[in-house]
Amino acid sequence: MQLLDEVRDILQPYRDRKLIVAVSGGVDSVVLLDLLNELRHELELDLVVAHADHGLRRGSAKDARFVEALAHGLGLPSASTRLDLNPGGNVEARAREARYRWLETIRKRRKADYVVTAHQADDQVETLFLHLARGTGMQGLSGMKTLSGTVLRPLLGTPRAQVARYARRRKLKFRRDPTNRNVKHARNRIRHQVIRSLRKINPQLVETVSQSMRVFSNEYEVARMLAARELAQVTVSAGGDGRKLKRAKLMKMDRGVRHLVWREALRQLAGDLRGFALRHLEQLDDLLHRQTGSRAHLPRGVTAARQYDELVLRIGPPAAPPKRTTLAVPGEADFGDRTISAKTVARARPEASGRTAVLDAVALGDELVIRPPRAGDRFKPVGMRGSKLVSDLLTDAKVPRDERPWVPVVLKPGGRGKRQQVVWVAGYRADRRFVPRRGGKRVVLRLV
Repeated sequence: MQLLDEVRDILQPYRDRKLIVAVSGGVDSVVLLDLLNELRHELELDLVVAHADHGLRRGSAKDARFVEALAHGLGLPSASTRLDLNPGGNVEARAREARYRWLETIRKRRKADYVVTAHQADDQVETLFLHLARGTGMQGLSGMKTLSGTVLRPLLGTPRAQVARYARRRKLKFRRDPTNRNVKHARNRIRHQVIRSLRKINPQLVETVSQSMRVFSNEYEVARMLAARELAQVTVSAGGDGRKLKRAKLMKMDRGVRHLVWREALRQLAGDLRGFALRHLEQLDDLLHRQTGSRAHLPRGVTAARQYDELVLRIGPPAAPPKRTTLAVPGEADFGDRTISAKTVARARPEASGRTAVLDAVALGDELVIRPPRAGDRFKPVGMRGSKLVSDLLTDAKVPRDERPWVPVVLKPGGRGKRQQVVWVAGYRADRRFVPRRGGKRVVLRLV
């Protein structure tokens, strides 16, 4: 049979290997298992059947029993688990991640070489349109690969129709997932509405798009190679959890090239680009033009900071926003990984913004409070009329929402029956009510 010959050719480099075969019980994975079983003696394959029950719908326990019986009938060892995911949120993405984590655990436990999945060409095309709908770069256009790390996909070039024909000819039994018809799921809407409509324009849509994705994939690999060269040119130093980059060279780059460099740096730091989007690359662009000490908080625990002539990328557990603290005048206090100092002086020129604010010592008092911004914070910025919400100031300054908890808001504590007053949104603007009076003592607040 044609499909058997195609899979045989794909698996030739993997002779005499131990494979964990991911089997859901659906037609694709049952066909995959049948093909591998047909080839296992010829290619000396050691097969283990693995099934993950997500527990998200009725009938999933029957799927697990079906797969177990299927493996037993073929004389193959099997492993199964129930993941018990909580409903809500992007449950499909969480289920996929949990499934792959478990499969990798089984691969290591059974001392296998690869995990084999039944992704086929239609899955590939659906993934492309999902990426396009949500926004993607060149990597999203290139789609999945036949081999990614320890995950092997021998059916990736096979259309779903060819898989179904093989199942009919072999009279294979399989389970049907009724949720595959539910168009409330994005992938199902793509499958049943978008692709079905596009097939009326081009009946060979899957084959045509798959071919284009192979071209995209080749071009992406070239772009990655060039990006790695450029990244090496702007790197000052690199370690396991961080990398320092030359700000001046990054600023001279064409924006498109710089975005490729950002992606490669993030990929090397985080292992892959899951969770990173165009807006995060634009945050890094913006950081190049901001004052030293500025930072951006990116997905996967990645932080970026401008430190004078360098931009520093680091990865670690996601940091919790800084907590409320007090600042003695004079004195200094830490706010997260930054420090605010207060120094009393006789003379100093008032400043309206930036990392330094010169304010009236008498109006401030001898103790201040530093905390993250809160909803409803309002002050009277120097150089502006009337009052303004701190949140609006940060919006105007294009500070991303997920970075705002790290912006220090300095306040004068409230006395009896009085509310706290915003003195300074550190790094941005001071409140004009605290501008120094002529001849009076002054306090210099500095953000480091």
